[in-house]
Amino acid sequence: MKKIFASAVFFVMAILSGYSYTRIYPVYGKIYTWNEEEIDGNEYKETTFEEVAEIHDRAVENRNVDSLRGLKFKTKCHVTDIFKVPSTNWKHLALYSEGRTMYNFLVPNGFLFPDYALFESIEVYYYYEVFINGTVERKDVGFEILPDARFVGFHYVAADNLRLRDTPSLDSEKTGLILKGDTVKILEVGQEEKIDRIKSAWVKVRTGDGKEGWSFGGYLTDGEIYFEKYPWEK
Repeated sequence: MKKIFASAVFFVMAILSGYSYTRIYPVYGKIYTWNEEEIDGNEYKETTFEEVAEIHDRAVENRNVDSLRGLKFKTKCHVTDIFKVPSTNWKHLALYSEGRTMYNFLVPNGFLFPDYALFESIEVYYYYEVFINGTVERKDVGFEILPDARFVGFHYVAADNLRLRDTPSLDSEKTGLILKGDTVKILEVGQEEKIDRIKSAWVKVRTGDGKEGWSFGGYLTDGEIYFEKYPWEK
């Protein structure tokens, strides 16, 4: 019995040690690529998904897809989910940016994505490959994990009713209310704080009716509340 117990303990410890060995912790400033190839982020133009879509559609409409050759893009967004593409060896990153969720960033199956909190801020790197027959395919290169909790100039949806305040503090005067489902624009990002198990930053926002004030950014997402992941929840 003792031998069986010892063997079981050894087996469990081996699994745990293997799990901890394969974990990847986020590194800010590092660009993660599928084949660990080093790329220069400065070669990629910072833009939005919408702007890139316009560039692509205009090139296709004008029958000038060759204009897409050599263009490289990077876009700030947030990861809201990772799921496997059926009948393929790829996974999708569900990305949220500028008021809508994008489900079109592909990651090779088996790629060890760093452990991260839901709604992690990242910047994705991609370009268009133009084939000799004139067809165009988007190639996803990799991503960089950013320290920003929310991005200035971007729009977010309130996941719950949220108070507007005079200063970035729970003790400050209440100046208004953001209703659940309302969209606001980020004007400024303040200090980080952990409230209700959510680690995020205070942000100065402008509501749809023009009111400005400070709110806790952890409740400004795509409309869902994303709690910080603990080790036992991963």
